[in-house]
Order: sequence, then structure tokens, then C-alpha cells
Amino acid sequence: MADNSISKLWIVLSKFGVVFIFASVFMFVLKHSYSRIEETEVGVLVEDGKIKSEVLKPGIVFHAPFVSQVRTIPVTPQQLSFNFAEAENGFITKDMQTMGAQIQITWKYQEARITEVVKQYTPKYTEGMIRDATLRAFREYSGDYTIEQLLQNKDKVSLEILNVLKQKMDQYPVEILQMTIVDWDLADSYKRYMRENNIKYP
Repeated sequence: MADNSISKLWIVLSKFGVVFIFASVFMFVLKHSYSRIEETEVGVLVEDGKIKSEVLKPGIVFHAPFVSQVRTIPVTPQQLSFNFAEAENGFITKDMQTMGAQIQITWKYQEARITEVVKQYTPKYTEGMIRDATLRAFREYSGDYTIEQLLQNKDKVSLEILNVLKQKMDQYPVEILQMTIVDWDLADSYKRYMRENNIKYP
């Protein structure tokens, strides 16, 4: 009698175990069968490294599990901060002074070129590209002005360098929205000159 009860219990447990395994496998496959695109993003379906869809809008996207995935790209403005130290990445002014700057950049990817972003750009690569272009823009621009002219007109300089930077980034799927010079980084010798002559700039 006891053996019969144990056998029945074992059959029930075995059936429960099979159901549990199937349920676990089903949930695992289901989890990898859809992706969520947030309101601040767009997406592209990628399979074996190749783009298989048009740009996908925010929402739930179902796709083949394991062999495909949805790559999401933020389309809202992003913030970057750069510190171009005078001693390391300084730019030379018209009167042969060296200066650096602390910069804030607001940018975003161009939605019309999202597939290009997915194919060629990572966040790290994009940030490095913007940084290099910003440094080149500063170096080109500052060579036409004295250090005094730059220090006296920070807002005007920010706007004009922004226009230079936009031209440099025009070939890439990135839109520069704003650039602000937070502060200048001056050589110690020029800081001493300013103190000795009681010179202050906005």
C-alpha cells in the first residue's frame, strides 16, 4: 500500500517537474522574443549584424528569439562636458598666448540617419568624435583673436565657435544644439599678469 502511494506521488511530482521545465523554457524564450523601445529612443531590428527593418518607434517590438535583437538609439538631447587643459590641450591665440577651456556640449543623433548610426557609431566613438571636432574648432578660431578679445567676449565666442563646430559635424549623423564655454583655463604666467595689473574679465 505504501509503495503504491509513493508511486502515485512520484508520478504527480514527475508531471509537475515536466510542466515546470516547459514553463521555464517558454518564459525564457518569450523573454528573448520582444524588446521595449522607450519614449526617448528609436530602434532598428538587427539580425546577424544586418539591419532588417526600418526605424522602429517607441513601444513593444516582437522578433525572433536569439537570432535577432533590437538596437536602440537615444534621440533626445545628450550632454557632454570637456576640459581642455591649457597645459595639455591648449590653443594658441593671435598674440601667442596659450589657453584652455571647460566646455559643455548639447547634441543629439539625427533621426533621419539612425540606420547609419546603428551601422557605424557607438556612444564612445561619437563622444570622441565630438571632442576632437570641438578642439579643432577652438584651435582654428582662437588663432584669429588675442587672448584679451576672447576673454572679454565669452558669449560671443561660444556662439561663433558653435557655428564652426556645426560645420565640422555636418557630414556626420550628429546635430550640435548648443555649446557653452563654462570657464577659461589660463597659463599661470597670464594669471599672475592679471593679478599684478588688477585685470578682471566676465
